[in-house]
Amino acid sequence: MAKEILEIMFKSGKSAEKVICELNLKVISKDEELEEIAGDVIKNNPKVAEDFKSGKTQALQFLVGQIMRQTQGRANPTKIAEILTKKLK
Repeated sequence: MAKEILEIMFKSGKSAEKVICELNLKVISKDEELEEIAGDVIKNNPKVAEDFKSGKTQALQFLVGQIMRQTQGRANPTKIAEILTKKLK
């Protein structure tokens, strides 16, 4: 992705920040937004959420993956895992 951004910057003379915004690649970092997305993913995957609560740690990775898919990779997976763990306790 960085290569693509640099290429566009070089061709257009635009700043990295402007290119990132135009391509909608800005990282989602607001906890409130991530918590809302996590809540939706938990609600849509109740069996997986219950699996995690019963000790199946791989279920967390599935939920993280669902959030990454929904955010198109624009969320921090470590932060997502923390939020999911907190919500599922």
